[in-house]
Amino acid sequence: MDIAERKDLEFYIMRGCHGNIKEAQAKIWIKQIASALEYLHEIGTAHRDIKCENILITRCLNAKLADFGFSRFFKSSKDLSMTFCGTATYAAPEILKNIPYIARPSDIWSLGVVLYRVLNKKFPFGDLNTKIRALIKRQENQEYTFSSQYDISIEAKKLIKRMLTLAPARRPTAKEVQSDTWCQGAFMLLKNEEDQKEALENGRTKKTEHQTRLPVVDEILKNNITDVAAEPVDKKYADPGETISDTSLKERVCSPRNFI
Repeated sequence: MDIAERKDLEFYIMRGCHGNIKEAQAKIWIKQIASALEYLHEIGTAHRDIKCENILITRCLNAKLADFGFSRFFKSSKDLSMTFCGTATYAAPEILKNIPYIARPSDIWSLGVVLYRVLNKKFPFGDLNTKIRALIKRQENQEYTFSSQYDISIEAKKLIKRMLTLAPARRPTAKEVQSDTWCQGAFMLLKNEEDQKEALENGRTKKTEHQTRLPVVDEILKNNITDVAAEPVDKKYADPGETISDTSLKERVCSPRNFI
């Protein structure tokens, strides 16, 4: 958390901005998270808990994807997940219905909810108090509307509709999200360190290795260890680039208060 100097995405929705988040900044953050998902999906991993609280913002206003507590490896793109996990308001209908599902398209649905929430300052199908049955019914009927308080582009609405498609196979991939018309012109501020670049290059070739059980997990199970402590390391991924000052933060991130 020490590299998330600018808190998380939820902060700007609930407290940081009086209105919604500017589309210019939203494009950058959504494209960066879609890039992270593309990498994860390519190496056979699904996140399974995409939400605004798990998108951390650095001092340079770059988005970092966090919290892999629900993530898992898959041997093939057709492997099904049986676990109900994540956060209900962000969860895809196939998860809420508790039926076997392919997890990677469900990540895209959740990212679609994030994008909707960023631009509309609310959830599409219900808030945190909405019952599961009501969420499912509204999802099935596509009962969501775009806020009339904020000026949301047609391109953004089209992308959200693609991502919130009921049929998982019809949702765009993480790579297709990045190439969508709405994302064009988003300047990717994020710069990777050399060891991160190496990880990206080797990710696909090491897919099989990643899909085996982690040795540390096997050791914990074998020895019945219940208390695990993490040791601090010197290396941390500092965000290279220009630090966004407090005075320019809201101007960069938040839309003007006056509504359309």
